[in-house]
Amino acid sequence: MNYSRHAQARLQQRCIPPLVVELLDEFGTEMPAPNGAVRVIMDRPATKRLERHCGKHFVRENRRYFNAFLVIGPDGHTITAGWRTKRVKDK
Repeated sequence: MNYSRHAQARLQQRCIPPLVVELLDEFGTEMPAPNGAVRVIMDRPATKRLERHCGKHFVRENRRYFNAFLVIGPDGHTITAGWRTKRVKDK
């Protein structure tokens, strides 16, 4: 995955482990973001996909990381990363 310098700094500043970024990339749900970007989050369906792949114990032990998000630009580079502070409404 390609990161902008801003994204690299935010991942480090916000203490988001590389494993969480990989899990978001592989199992996360994409939602539209401004300017053609995509926000990737771990919502309930994404958590279920991860649970089927890694097991319930893994998901239970790592649930604290599921509020992380990534913003990926239209060119495929990760623009920024952070922690969600508000609930994402189900469709």
